[in-house]
Amino acid sequence: MLTLTNGLPLTATEAKMLSLLSDGQRHHRDEMHSLLWDEQSPLTAIHAHICNLRKKLKTGLQIICEFHQRNLHYRLIRLVGEARQVACKSAC
Repeated sequence: MLTLTNGLPLTATEAKMLSLLSDGQRHHRDEMHSLLWDEQSPLTAIHAHICNLRKKLKTGLQIICEFHQRNLHYRLIRLVGEARQVACKSAC
């Protein structure tokens, strides 16, 4: 099992998601689903794993949702300054 620098363990799926998102680019929910699971897994599994990752990430990192051309995308960003304080208070 992999662990983050803060000592929290990652599941294999969370590690794959984090690896995919670490390029800083937007990734469409369907793209992530097809890379991580077979077609029979529900799309809602993406959201559940994103929520778990958000809870485990250290304070300066955040996975955000973006709507681009009417589609939901996820992206990993590094927060600085005041944005870091706001993100820490936000819920999954």
